[in-house]
Amino acid sequence: MAQRLRDEGFPEDKMVTIPLGVNRSQFFPSHTDNQKADIRKRLGIPQDSICIGSFQKDGCNWGAGEDPKYVKGPDILVSVLGRLAREHNIHVVLTGPARGFVINGLKELGVSFSHAYVESHVLPDYYRCLDLYLVTSRDEGGPKAILEAMAAGIPLVSTRVGMACDIMQSEVNGMLADVDDVEGLYRACEKVLDDSDLRRKIVAGGLETSREFSWERVADIYYREVYSELLEKRD
Repeated sequence: MAQRLRDEGFPEDKMVTIPLGVNRSQFFPSHTDNQKADIRKRLGIPQDSICIGSFQKDGCNWGAGEDPKYVKGPDILVSVLGRLAREHNIHVVLTGPARGFVINGLKELGVSFSHAYVESHVLPDYYRCLDLYLVTSRDEGGPKAILEAMAAGIPLVSTRVGMACDIMQSEVNGMLADVDDVEGLYRACEKVLDDSDLRRKIVAGGLETSREFSWERVADIYYREVYSELLEKRD
């Protein structure tokens, strides 16, 4: 977003870049495999499946969402999940409104999924039941799911959009692929699912990254970069 403003000629000295944050008191990993199994049981998610999450709104308006919001890449998401389902026993977890395009696509492909409207305080459990989180967007300001997945200890695969470009490194704290690259996203997911050492490495890296973006740290940036100067002028 900062680069877009620069490209439009916005004065550099009037611009402050402040990242999204994550509430690490809510978003944290499952402590044991039994805890993860208990969460899956409570949410009705198959225990023996590879569970892949996508929680971003990717349909237009706030209804069924059968009209896709292509900037969020729902068509890419369905294509990648369809390929993964040929090789693995996957179950896709969807949350939120306007997911109809993805739901219809998964039904056509015969891919197992569940969909829920989730209260905000329950969402961390939906992360903790996952084996992988997938972002397939073509453009993003965040999304906040990047930090939430990292803080929850979930391996993350994302296109090079938004905050992913700033904070993610492939095979360090996640896996990256180019926008619209179905093959690249598929291979990144396969690599994470097939390589336990890599999974452990990027989970550890993601947890470390999420610590840098706790809301406490981000709030301090807001104070130092924006509000402290305004308060001084008021005084």
